Amino acid sequence: MGLITAFLISFSSYSAQLTSNEVVQIKKADGLVVFTGEARRINVGLSIFQNKKAANMLISGVNDNISRKGLARKHSRYNKILTCCVDLDYKALDTIGNARETALWAKKKKLKSLIVVTSAYHMPRSLLLLKQQLDDEVELKPFPVKLSHFDEWWTSTKSTKIVVVEYFKYIASMLSIELKLSS
Repeated sequence: MGLITAFLISFSSYSAQLTSNEVVQIKKADGLVVFTGEARRINVGLSIFQNKKAANMLISGVNDNISRKGLARKHSRYNKILTCCVDLDYKALDTIGNARETALWAKKKKLKSLIVVTSAYHMPRSLLLLKQQLDDEVELKPFPVKLSHFDEWWTSTKSTKIVVVEYFKYIASMLSIELKLSS
């Protein structure tokens, strides 16, 4: 099989996840983590947490300029739980940092299962990096956030760029992990 064919098959498989209409059933977990990015991710995570699908919650990659009170104001519907019950990670600056900080948090809390909330295009790499950090110690339950402007991502230059860049980051992460394992 040629390199181009392998790329096309791999990219097709990856991009099919973005337009899937499969409804994800939320099963209870010990914890829930949201990787920051689009604001909708945080709302979705807070909604899941408020519905008592997890006992612990972490928002990973919170901007240094955003205080807990500021976050609670921005997501006022969840003001109560944000001010008392959600852990905030300010250390993670990228997806690798999200995975590292989430793993430390999960180990500290002795979690056995974790709902992972991030955008659908970001989920494959997020899970890959989390699995590397957690060594199968924690069951990961992905909850991909579908963004309406990604339903036909190929029709928008901006969305296409995001998908293609994220795909190559995913491949680079896979290769990096393989290289570490083989050395």
